[in-house]
Formats: sequence, C-alpha cells, structure tokens
Amino acid sequence: MGVRVEKDSVLRRTNETLTEDRFRIVCPANLLPIKGHEYLLRALCRLDNRQGLELWIAGDGPLETSLRQLTDALGLRDVVRFLGRLDHSELLRLYRENQVDLVCLASLELGLGLHEGIPVALIEAMSYGIPVVATNSGGIGELLGDGAGLLVEPQDVEALADAISRVRGDKELYRDLSRRARERVEQAFMIENVVKELEILFQT
Repeated sequence: MGVRVEKDSVLRRTNETLTEDRFRIVCPANLLPIKGHEYLLRALCRLDNRQGLELWIAGDGPLETSLRQLTDALGLRDVVRFLGRLDHSELLRLYRENQVDLVCLASLELGLGLHEGIPVALIEAMSYGIPVVATNSGGIGELLGDGAGLLVEPQDVEALADAISRVRGDKELYRDLSRRARERVEQAFMIENVVKELEILFQT
C-alpha cells in the first residue's frame, strides 16, 4: 500500500515551534471497539495541562453514543469534538493547512486475529510530517519503528497520556518525530515507489 506525498508542501513542523495556545489531536478512526477510543479519552484525563488541548475524532460507528456519554462523564465536553464521517479530501486539507498537531490511534488487540494492519490513516498523517502516537497493535510497530512515531502498549492509559504529554512539551522531540515520520513514508510508502516494487515482482 502507498500514499501520495506532496513534495512541494511546506512543513511548518520542521521549521517553527509549536504555539502555546493550541494543541490539536486528531483520531481518524471509525467508532468501533478495535480502535480503542475509550482509552484515548481516559488518557486525556491524565494530562496535567489541558489548556488549549483539543481532540477531534473523525469517524462514525456504533460506539458513538457510548463515547459521547463517556466524554461527558470524564468532563471532556470542552476538549473533544466528534466530527462524524469526514470526507477524505477534507481530512487531508486539515493536514495540508497545518490544522493538526498530532495524530493518535489507541487501537486494541482483540484476539482471534482481530487487530490493525498498517493503518493508512497513520501513513497519510506522517506524509505531512505530523507526529503520531499509537499503540503497538498489528502492523503499527513495523510502521513506527526506529523513531518514526511513539509506541505504547494497548490499553495502557498512563503510557498513552505520557506519550502525548512528551510530544506536546518537547519541541525538539516534536521536530524529530515530524522529520522521521516524513522520511519513513518517503522511503517505504510513497505510492510511486510501491508501484515500482510491484512491477518488479510481477515481472519476476
């Protein structure tokens, strides 16, 4: 699988510091048990500083009602925004226009082979130099290895909160993750390179 990389895009993340008044996390995942939204919400409650913090959840599904109820119960109504099913071009526009500071997936291992593959949702964010935090589920560890993102274990709320806090609070780490994320996609997931590799395989 591969994604298109906008070669001419200017990545603010590699050249500017984060602003102090906003830190926007996007979770691009349908509201299904395997996506682990509950643990992401609970992780936000563990953060010492929620000033300017925003979580935008892009997706829909059968857990919407229960997740909205949990959001209210955790006192996160002013932090969390449910976007519903977002058009793909609109999601990429948010990335392109630097509206997103971090992409996070809290995916679970449900057993019986039910786990993530290598999520295109993460690859796309990384292609814009957006740092990612995700759980070590399925093929995510392969994608984020060698420092291309921060990995935590599934259902580990404390570790997830710590990873988010580190990315937000350490500008040098933020820039490093941004650079490594972009490089990983350019090296392994740029659509042109993937097509060339497939052509070679078909010819052998």
